[in-house]
Amino acid sequence: MSYGFKSTSDLVVDDDDAVRGLVAVLFRGMPGYDVKEAGDGLQAARIAEEMRPDAVVTDYSMPGLNGIDLCRYLRAQPETCHAKLLLMTAMPLTNLRSTALAAGVDVVLAKPFTAMSMLNTVEKMFRKGPSGLAVG
Repeated sequence: MSYGFKSTSDLVVDDDDAVRGLVAVLFRGMPGYDVKEAGDGLQAARIAEEMRPDAVVTDYSMPGLNGIDLCRYLRAQPETCHAKLLLMTAMPLTNLRSTALAAGVDVVLAKPFTAMSMLNTVEKMFRKGPSGLAVG
């Protein structure tokens, strides 16, 4: 199943090894996907500057640099400002929507999620225009 994705370079960021690994495996299962992983926001920022990813899937709550601050940083850098940004969170979405939108997040996905909901959310993210935040 292709989900209509094009080949992309993706960065998966989460301090939880299990969640990060699951998301990375989902992307690696798609033909043409180049996936890198980071365990925190600071490491992700360094990798992203070199990698120039098409998409970054990041957790909200991480030590050092949280997902919102990472997204703000990525939007401000010429090398990464084009990337699609998906923020995963276990926090209530009502508390996070406006903050995520202001940080340049394209999609917020609630945890826990299924593999299918992650893939569907990513597909929507790549189809979505610059109309603002989508919630998956």
